[in-house]
Amino acid sequence: MLSVGTISRLQVDAYDTSQAKEQSRYFLTIQPVHFLPAAHKIEVEFPTTGNYITLNSGPCSITQATGALIIGEAQCSIEGNSVVVSNTFGATGSFSKGDAAFGFLFDSGGINPERTCGSMHFTVRTFATIDGVDYSVDYYSFNSIVDVPPRFLAF
Repeated sequence: MLSVGTISRLQVDAYDTSQAKEQSRYFLTIQPVHFLPAAHKIEVEFPTTGNYITLNSGPCSITQATGALIIGEAQCSIEGNSVVVSNTFGATGSFSKGDAAFGFLFDSGGINPERTCGSMHFTVRTFATIDGVDYSVDYYSFNSIVDVPPRFLAF
C-alpha cells in the first residue's frame, strides 16, 4: 500500500486588500511533493475557527495562474470553507515530482481575518482521480502564528 505524501509549501496572499474583515480574492501558491496526473483534484481548506477567513459561497473560477496551470481548463468550486480545483494542468498535462510550485487566483474570494495576528490553520490535500474515484496523494496541515498583514501569509 502506498502512503500519502506531504505538501512542502503553501502561500496564501490576500490579493485585493490586506485590511482586516474586508472582501478580497486570494492567490494560492502550492508545492506538492508527488506526481499529479491530468485527472486530479486539489483541496485547500481555509481556517474555520479562531482567526479565520470566510470564503464566499457560489461559483468560482481561476482568473490568474503561474507554473503549469492552464486557466481555461481548470475547474474551481467552493465547498464549505474549502476551495477545490481540478483539471488544472489541462486534459493531458501533469505535475511531476520536483516541478516548481504553481499558483492560482480564484475570483470568488472571501473575507479577510478579523485580526492580522494569531494562529491560522490551513489544510491542503491532493488527489489522483482514477475511474471517478479520488485517491489521496499528498496532505499537509499548516499551522502558523500570523503576525503580518494577510497579503503576506506564508506557511
